[in-house]
Amino acid sequence: AQNLQAQAPLSLAGVLGVSSTSPIGQALSNDPTSQQLTQKAQAAFTEASTALQKDTDLYKRIAKLQPNDVNTQFHYAQLADLTGDTAAAIKAYKQVVKLAPTDPSAQQAKQRIAVLSLAKPR
Repeated sequence: AQNLQAQAPLSLAGVLGVSSTSPIGQALSNDPTSQQLTQKAQAAFTEASTALQKDTDLYKRIAKLQPNDVNTQFHYAQLADLTGDTAAAIKAYKQVVKLAPTDPSAQQAKQRIAVLSLAKPR
C-alpha cells in the first residue's frame, strides 16, 4: 500500500503526466487543491493502516485463546501476512495445515507458506 501511495498521481501534474521537476509541474504540484488531496489521501491511508494493525493485534490475542480454531488461525495468518509479520504468518498458516489438512484453507496456507518462506531472509 505504501508503494502504491508513493506511485499515485496525487497532484494535478501527476494526473496530467507533466514532470514534477519541470516549471509547469512544480507550479501544478504546489496548488492548494493538490496539497489538500494529498493530505486527505495520507490521512485515509494512516487511518486504514491503524485499523488493520488493531485488527491484527485483536486476532493475535484471539488466536492465542483459540489455538485449535482453524478459521481464527487462518484469519490471523492473513492479517499477519498483510502487515508484514512473516514469522507470525508462517506460524499461523502452519497451524491451519496441522489442524485441518483437508480444509480448503489449508491449501491456501501451504501456498502462502511456500511464498513467504522463499521471501524470508535467511
